[in-house]
Amino acid sequence: MLKHIAEFFALEKDNRGRSADERRLIRQQRGRPLVDAFQKWLRTKFGLISQKGKLADAIRYALLRWEGLRHTLMRAVSSSTTAPSNAP
Repeated sequence: MLKHIAEFFALEKDNRGRSADERRLIRQQRGRPLVDAFQKWLRTKFGLISQKGKLADAIRYALLRWEGLRHTLMRAVSSSTTAPSNAP
């Protein structure tokens, strides 16, 4: 799982300094395959582990909410890691 997370962060690192439109295009082109690979990895691991454990619960939770997670992975990673907070 850490490999997948590292790939998401590497993508965002490559995006630093680019315009919003460029970042969006790169995320669509390079991010979508990363997200698809992550989903495949989750499904594969889910089939290999005990269905009674906490890891299975966590993977099941992610897969049941996949569309929301996919949306978050495609859009929110950079805003949470590269943009300064505007909170007061």
